[in-house]
Amino acid sequence: MAARRLPDIRFVRECLDYNPDTGVFIWRERPLHHFANARSQLSLNARDAGKIAGSEQNSGGTGRHVYWGIRLAGVLYRAHRLAWLLFYGTDPGALEVDHVNGNSLDNKIGNLRLTTRSGNMLLNDRAHADSSSRARGIQKNGSGYMARIMWHGKSHYLGTWRSLEEAMDARRKALERLRGEDGHTM
Repeated sequence: MAARRLPDIRFVRECLDYNPDTGVFIWRERPLHHFANARSQLSLNARDAGKIAGSEQNSGGTGRHVYWGIRLAGVLYRAHRLAWLLFYGTDPGALEVDHVNGNSLDNKIGNLRLTTRSGNMLLNDRAHADSSSRARGIQKNGSGYMARIMWHGKSHYLGTWRSLEEAMDARRKALERLRGEDGHTM
C-alpha cells in the first residue's frame, strides 16, 4: 500500500509541536485560518491546545500491529511519518519510516529510520513460531541446517551447514551484503 502524502510542513507546524527526545506530539493553539469561523477555533483550541495529540490506531484491524495516529484536517496520519517531516523537513514519500526497536508507538527521532519496503522486512526479520530451528530463514534439514533468504519477493537458497550457528552466520552475512547493495545501514 502506498504511503499517504503528508500535508504541507507549514500547516503541520501550525498544528503540532513535536519533541524528538520523547516522541510526543502536543496540539498547538491553532490559527483562525484553519477553521470555518472563530467559534470553531475557540472551541477546538480550548479543548485540545497543550494536550497530547493523537491516539493508538490498529493497522489492518488485527490488533497485532498498533501505531500512533494523528488526525489533521479530517485525515488520519501515522505519527512516525509526521515526526520525520517535522524533524527533517521532508516527506519520506514512498519510503517507509521504520521503528528501530520494533515498538511502533515509540516515535522518538532516534528510533526512526528510512527504508524501502523490502529493507523494512529485512531490518525487522523475526523467526516464525513454526520454524524448525527457531531462527528466521533457517530450517533443520536432515543432519544439517538449510538457510534461505527472501529478497525483493524472491526466495534465495544460501546453502546447508552442519551447525545452526554456521547457517545463522551465513544468513547474517548475506543480509549485510544485500542491505549494503540496497543502501541500508545496520
